[in-house]
Amino acid sequence: MRLPAPSYNAIRKPVMLRWAAGHLFDSAHGVSLKMSAKYLLPLRHYKFNGSIYDRIVRATTTGGNMSGGIAYKDMAQLLTAMSAADTHFRDRKSVRYMGFADFRRTGNADGFR
Repeated sequence: MRLPAPSYNAIRKPVMLRWAAGHLFDSAHGVSLKMSAKYLLPLRHYKFNGSIYDRIVRATTTGGNMSGGIAYKDMAQLLTAMSAADTHFRDRKSVRYMGFADFRRTGNADGFR
């Protein structure tokens, strides 16, 4: 039996749209507006970056995060297991992000100068 994912794993994104009368908003994943053929704007949000270990320590020692830092305790277990298995998050196609130009170069942003 598969257990449901903890609620802190739910991804919630604010939606930025130029709205027009008569359109429907179903969810952050569904609207009746047509996608832009001219623009693709990537948004960055990386939970696992160089500061993750500091954030884990801070969240688990102060209890200042949701439910006493339970999400960060789970992350600590994940990172420990990944370290023991000598694995990481990077894919063989991963590239170092140096700036917005990298999004354009890799085809993840279109329509911007």
